[in-house]
Amino acid sequence: MKKFVFILFFILLSFCGCIVNEREVADRNFLNEPRFKIKIVIPKFFSQDIEQKAVEFKRKKPDVCFEFIRVEDDALYRKAVLKEILNNDADLFYVHGEKDVFFFKDLIKKFSFDEKKYKAIYINNLPVFYTNRNFFGIYYNSELLNSYGINENKIKSYDDFIKAIEKIKKNPQGLKQDEIVCVEKDIFSLVCSLGFLDGNISCAFKDIFKFKIQDEKDLGLTFFADKQVFFIGGSRFFNCEFLNKNKNKFKCLALPIEKNNSIIYEDDYFCVNKSISTEKQAIVLEFLNFISSFEKNFNSKFSLKESQLKKMPIAFKYNFFKEFECFRKNKTDFKTFQQSLKKHYDRFKNID
Repeated sequence: MKKFVFILFFILLSFCGCIVNEREVADRNFLNEPRFKIKIVIPKFFSQDIEQKAVEFKRKKPDVCFEFIRVEDDALYRKAVLKEILNNDADLFYVHGEKDVFFFKDLIKKFSFDEKKYKAIYINNLPVFYTNRNFFGIYYNSELLNSYGINENKIKSYDDFIKAIEKIKKNPQGLKQDEIVCVEKDIFSLVCSLGFLDGNISCAFKDIFKFKIQDEKDLGLTFFADKQVFFIGGSRFFNCEFLNKNKNKFKCLALPIEKNNSIIYEDDYFCVNKSISTEKQAIVLEFLNFISSFEKNFNSKFSLKESQLKKMPIAFKYNFFKEFECFRKNKTDFKTFQQSLKKHYDRFKNID
């Protein structure tokens, strides 16, 4: 009988020991788990810089983690963001401008604070947070350009730009002919800001679209590796720290079409969900202030001109790229491309 009791006691003790060990593991995991999870909704085109900055911010505040939800930047963008706000408690969300702010007006948090401290502005009497400025024009490698005997100060017109390209092609010094100049895949800000009136795209873009189209995420492989002289596009996907360290080498010209003599700029804005908790609110404001200090700079003597992107119907951008892809693949000519864009613009301008 004593032997039976001892065996029974040993079995019970073994089970109890397992339970205690499981609780210890569970408690240890719980302690390491961040207290706050910040959900941020951004378009798919948004630079991955923001995720890198979130990692740096987390080093300062290990009890915070971030979840980034990327959605298509198309006609259904607002619907997708709305779903994340209402169903998944998104804390921060990207807005394109005034029209987006008006659409989300009942879901945006109102604040009373020093706007200068947090770089906030008011649109429709609602606070939006400026986080970054992107610049669009002709970026060039000044060291490479000088090596070809070309004076950057003499590129004052589109003809001057083409002459510079032709001169380089005669003696490319190891560069591939089709990589002397490339055009950013997402060229929409330049298009809608220069020679684009009531949905009519300027014929000047016909020649620009003939250059090699490059995915902006691959910029570091060519332009920053001294394998490309010119890049037509924006700075959204540039490594801002690298660009700042080399701002005397990588510079920006205004795209000289339609009498333009300005660099186009486009600002990024975020809004805060009005349902955010008080504790999360403090963290989000600190994070917004943290990322706003990473503004991308550029070295240029040109004036700035605001992008007209925010005045475009949101569904129009999706249709622009659909038609642009057809033109790039030679499925349509430029005139058909122009006519298709005009139809899409007229269709959506009053709906939005």
